[in-house]
Order: sequence, then structure tokens, then C-alpha cells
Amino acid sequence: KKVQPSGRVIREFYENAAPLLKHELLTFDEAARHEIAIAFEREIANQNYTCWACAVMPDHVHILIRKHKHFAEDMSGNLMRASRDHLVQVGHRPAGHPTWIAGTGWKVFLDNPDDVRRTIRYIELNPVKIGLPVQRWPFVKAYDGWPLHKRK
Repeated sequence: KKVQPSGRVIREFYENAAPLLKHELLTFDEAARHEIAIAFEREIANQNYTCWACAVMPDHVHILIRKHKHFAEDMSGNLMRASRDHLVQVGHRPAGHPTWIAGTGWKVFLDNPDDVRRTIRYIELNPVKIGLPVQRWPFVKAYDGWPLHKRK
């Protein structure tokens, strides 16, 4: 939606929905965010993805990955599976509790270096906007200017 609901409306929605949920609504504390990053680092290395930005938030993730032989849906599915399995393994989630939404999340394709740089800044500032520290993950590489073509 172009116009997003206010924080008050969203909080009210969650308060009304909570008693109807099959599973308790869980968020990612600092330790869980760190474990998600560990799982992402392993999966990014295993799949040879190039990640230019990542912010692990209390209830979602922003990640910018370069075009790859895998479809975007496969990349996000791989990251979601790896992080869910790791969170269960280290005791941050019960085995039967869903960690991520069904499907593969929201994706946007960027084909211009200016758009990529803007998105990197957006992702990097996301934790700061809610009072979390800047996140620096070892699997995030400096942006190299790809794609090099001019906008048509």
C-alpha cells in the first residue's frame, strides 16, 4: 500500500489477533538476531550469494542479494530454511513453531546502481530507526557498482 497504517492501528490489529493465533507471536531478541546472521552467513557462503546489505529486525529481515543463478524465491527460501533450522537447533524456537511467513516474503528487483545504493542505505538505517545499533555482518560485502549499465 502507498499509505501504510499507523503504528497504533497495527498494534491494535496484533492485540486483537493474538488470542486467535495457533502459535504464540515471537520476536527476535538480540541473541536470536545474532543466530539468524550466523545461519545467513553459512547459507550465503554455501550458495555463493553476494550480499550487499542485511538488517535483522525484531520481527523481519531486510536483505539485498545480487542477482544469482537461483531465483529470488529460492534464495529467500534457502535463507529462511537455514535460519529456521539453526534457531531450532540452538534453542531459540520450538521445532513446530513457524519462524517466517508462508511463502518467500517480499521481493524487489533493482537494475540501477543508484537504486542499489539507496536500498543499501535504507537497510543499514532500518535498525537505527527503532533504537537498535548499526548492524555489521561479516557476510555483507561492499557494493561494487553492479549492474554497470545506465538506466534506459
